[in-house]
Amino acid sequence: MDHAPGARPARWLSALVVGAAGMTIVATVAAVEPPAEDAVAGTNAPAEDAAAAKAAAAARLVEQRAAKAKETWWSWKPLAAPAPPAVRETAWVRSPIDRFVLARLEAAGVEHAAEASREALIRR
Repeated sequence: MDHAPGARPARWLSALVVGAAGMTIVATVAAVEPPAEDAVAGTNAPAEDAAAAKAAAAARLVEQRAAKAKETWWSWKPLAAPAPPAVRETAWVRSPIDRFVLARLEAAGVEHAAEASREALIRR
């Protein structure tokens, strides 16, 4: 016998491959059959146990980080409608969004621009 016990000799196949550049290549490929199940039974058990332990540890770490993230990240917080801020010049406010804009302007000490005329709005 010229091969290891439990192993099977490879069979050789020739394949004709046409490349993208139009070149023809003849490749010889070994078609190796997998070894018999009884020849390899139990040989990967320690590696499989180690891999399972690593996967379980990684899963626990992901769960811990997800729990911490749910406590601290803004994206996990429930949605809430903020109360519009109080502003000094309430006559300028037309919507709740205007209150946020005006509060920012007042905090920066900047006055809002005058309302644009109809002609200016049309030009824009």
